[in-house]
Amino acid sequence: PEELLRIDALEQGSLVHDVLEGWLCELLDGALPAATDAWPAAARDRLRELAEQACGDAEARGVTGHPLLWRRDRRRLLLDFEQFLSRDDQRRASLRLTPLSTELAFGMAHGSEPLSIDLGDGRTLRLRGRIDRVDRAESGALVVADYKTGGAYRYRDLTVETPLADGTKLQLPIYGLAVQSAHPDAPEIHIEYWFVSSKARWERIGYPLTTDVVERLRHTLRIVVDGMATGLFP
Repeated sequence: PEELLRIDALEQGSLVHDVLEGWLCELLDGALPAATDAWPAAARDRLRELAEQACGDAEARGVTGHPLLWRRDRRRLLLDFEQFLSRDDQRRASLRLTPLSTELAFGMAHGSEPLSIDLGDGRTLRLRGRIDRVDRAESGALVVADYKTGGAYRYRDLTVETPLADGTKLQLPIYGLAVQSAHPDAPEIHIEYWFVSSKARWERIGYPLTTDVVERLRHTLRIVVDGMATGLFP
């Protein structure tokens, strides 16, 4: 095999997700700051501690590549984790959010029920997954976020007018329906990708979960299931 020069995208993505999940999971058990308040110093110190531990573990497993290049990549990752806190402060303040859950599972472990989507033609699709983060707004609305560690370019075609990108990106409405199933009293649900890196400029791309979006999802899933039934797996 070729010599590994740099940590690959999958390893780096898993590292970032694991650190942010573990950090927020710990904080959810205690007192959370108000939507307009910054994360306290203890939370910031804990995030850096978890990030440094994860970087050390990756290095010990031999997945970080050449030491010189890893030194640069490690420094960039730690800076991004620090900047994440400032960006999260801004996001919570602007939308008046309080974190509600992290790694919300449906159809996975701990007996969680899968998401059942009625396709409207007598068929039901059962799905499972795990959602990075859910926040609650002061209005009671829920904001569902999926962390992305890569670039935002492939998601430029996601808009309110084209929420499924011609049927190629179904993750957000499926996550929205899963959260709606877990919190049926929520007056509104907003779903978004959050690109958590300075390289992607901390961009957020998303839209509200509406009846129109759900109907488009059902239509698209019917096409997908019809194709699978005839042996087509593009």
